[in-house]
Formats: sequence, structure tokens, C-alpha cells
Amino acid sequence: RRVHGRCADSISHRVVVINRLVLLICKCLDSSPNSFSETVAVAAVESVQKILEKPFDNNNELIHCFGDLIRIIVMRLRNVSAISEPLSLAIGKMCAKASQISSESDRIQMVCDFVKESVVSPSVSVINSHSAIVVGAVVTALPAQNFPSISQLQPFVTLITDICTRMSQSIDTNRISAVAMILAALINKINSDDIIESVLLKFRQAELNTFANREYAWIVKALMMRTHARAQGVLEDLCNQLTRVSLAQWADISANVQLMFGDHSIVAKSFGAVVKTLYKQRMYSLLLPRLLERISATAEAASEPRMLSQLILHRILLLLPIQVIRLDIQKLFVPIVLDSINSSNLEIRSCGVSCVPLVIAANPVLVNQHLSTLIPALIKSAVWQNCTAQKERLAALNSLAMVTKLPPAALGVYKEKVYLSLAPALDDPKRKLRKVAVQCRNLWAMVGTGQAM
Repeated sequence: RRVHGRCADSISHRVVVINRLVLLICKCLDSSPNSFSETVAVAAVESVQKILEKPFDNNNELIHCFGDLIRIIVMRLRNVSAISEPLSLAIGKMCAKASQISSESDRIQMVCDFVKESVVSPSVSVINSHSAIVVGAVVTALPAQNFPSISQLQPFVTLITDICTRMSQSIDTNRISAVAMILAALINKINSDDIIESVLLKFRQAELNTFANREYAWIVKALMMRTHARAQGVLEDLCNQLTRVSLAQWADISANVQLMFGDHSIVAKSFGAVVKTLYKQRMYSLLLPRLLERISATAEAASEPRMLSQLILHRILLLLPIQVIRLDIQKLFVPIVLDSINSSNLEIRSCGVSCVPLVIAANPVLVNQHLSTLIPALIKSAVWQNCTAQKERLAALNSLAMVTKLPPAALGVYKEKVYLSLAPALDDPKRKLRKVAVQCRNLWAMVGTGQAM
């Protein structure tokens, strides 16, 4: 705090303080990993970020200091074997901010040199994810209007694309995601359709253009964020390739849907990424008819493409604001709730149960019309003797609690049945679920009494 006060009005003091903090960060990175050194490093990074937020009046000394800061950090990260993800992201944010302020020539040179010096080597196994995060942050911070020339970028993009396609089978997900982030940051800004098409072609040739591939999810996100003309075709391709993925890959698919629709801490508008308004809603509107078509085209409930389409829809709906999906609830209710809650597949059943509160919030009248089907299915999922999955029992209890918000007149005929049927849930092996069961049962006891808990 004393340092921030001293350097508030003095450029020279700021340069000295930044250099000392950078040395402290490097010393922490060089030391053996422990909670103390990580805490000190994070505090130093946050202090640099606060200094970067102060006015600098285009002072050349300070601008070049910011460029040197990034170079020193990246060179040091090259030899770091393990640091925590929060520290990596904090350093990435710091370097992105420094890159926004540093000179244009420095930024362009960073993009062209850093991969050669810090990220890429003849052996894929030595790519350092921490350096990759920083390079991705620097690329994200480059202004779109002053992006490096196509001749400078072509070898860079080709190299990163080759690495991504070769690393697709790696078990080091942090490294895959970090290098893919660089590619996404480039595609988000680059103005050459030929380069973008060449990247997509390489992924198609390697058969990596599926929902299960992390690198391809980054590319889809980058194109959708800028609403590129090629984005619609890429999404159609994703849906067409559902026959090439299996339910066994659902964990990866779920994480990639989260990436596509979620907000990233570095590839974001605040750090200079091109982000068009309502791009998530556009992505949803493009995917929805194609996924529903997949569901309706297959009559067999156990078909993997059908079940994957249902799961992806569930995941998307839980990531979007209620206002976006309100108009579509009528046509989504059967595939995402009624078909799902009685499914033989645990994941689909759990997702269907989890979507009940969402549907109640969006269209309570619709739920009211199907209580005779919903309530017995939710009771069955809520009791541990019938259901071994903890997340499904929790979702069912929460959904039953949400149902009590519907008009009491419609719930009266179910009140006693639900109250008595939830008694076994009070003996659930998990303490958390016993507590939720008590709360849910009490809510049903109050139905029609005019009292609120």
C-alpha cells in the first residue's frame, strides 16, 4: 500500500517498483512450489496490475518497461515445471494489460518472437502451458486494426495449428487448452479467410472437428465471438459429427460446451478480444434446431446421437439466461424434461431433473399441465433406495421444492403423497441430502396453508 502511494505521481518510481516486483515474481517462480511462494507471487502480480491501471500519459520509459516485463516473465516461465492455474491466469491477465499499454512495434514483435522463444520447440512434449497462457494473453490484447500482417502470421498460425492437431491425444489438458487459447486468440482477430479456412481444413483432415475436441471448441468460440461468416458452417459440422462421438466422452463434451458458452478470464472483451453483442444467443439459435432435429430423427431412445443431443441441449440451457430460452420452452419441454426424467441413462435423467426448476421459472403453466407425470418421477429420483446417484437425488429434491411455487390448487391432490413418499429420503446416507429432504418435505407440508417458510 505504501508503494502504491509513492508511485502514484512519479513515472520513475513506477518503473523502479515494477522492476522490483517482477524480480520478486521471478524469484517465487524459481523457488520450489509451495503455498507461501505462490501467495507472494500472486500478491506481487496483483500489485503490478494496480500500477498498470494508473495513468501513464504515453511515457516512453514506462511503455518499454511494460514490454520488458512480459519478456522477462515469459522467459522465466519457460523453465517453470509447475505452478497453480490461478497464478498462471493472474500472470496472463497482468501481461495482457501490459501488452495493451506497450508500444505497437513491441506487441507485434512479441507475437512473432514469443512462440519461437518460449512456446514452440521441435518436441511437442516440452511446450510449457504457463508460457502459452501468457502468449495467448498478449495475442488477445493486440488491437484488431493493428494486427500483424498476413505474411508474419501465416507461419505462426500454421505452427500452432500443427501443435494443436498433434497434441489432441495428450493427457495434459492444461497444456492443450493453453496452446489452443493462442490459436483462438489469433482466429478471433485475423482478417484472412484463407488462413481460417486452412485451420479448419487441418482439423477436418485430422477428424478432430467434434464436440469432444477441446482445441476445436476454442476455434468455434473464437469464430462465434466475432460472428464470422464461417461460424454457422462450423456449428453445422459439429452437429453432423455427433455420430462420431460416444457417451463415454460426455465429460469432455460437457466441458467444451461450457467453454463455448461460458466467459473466459483472458480471451474476453476486457482484454481486447473481438466480442459481438449477443453472440451466445446467436450460437444457441443456430444449434437448437439442429439438435432438436437429431432428437426427433431417431425414434430409438437409447440411440447415442439422440442422447448426446439431449445432453448438449441440457448443458446449454443451464448456461443461458432464462430470458433467452423462454420462447422455446414449449418445444423443448418434451425432449429435455418428459423424455429425460424416465430415461435409463443416469446422465440424461439427472439433467432432465435439473431442468425442472428452469422450466417452472420460464413457463409454470406448462409444468402445471404435466404434474401427473413429473411428480412421481421426481419422487422416485429423490429417494436413495431407488437412486444411487447423489447428484440426481439432490436435483430431484430441489426440483420438488421448486414445484411448491406453483398454484396450491393444482398441488393439493399430490400433497399427502409427496409428504409421505419423501420420508425415506430423511434417512439418506449423505447429511447434505438429509437436510435438503427435510426442507423440501416442510415446504410440501405448508402447501395450501397460506404460510411460507
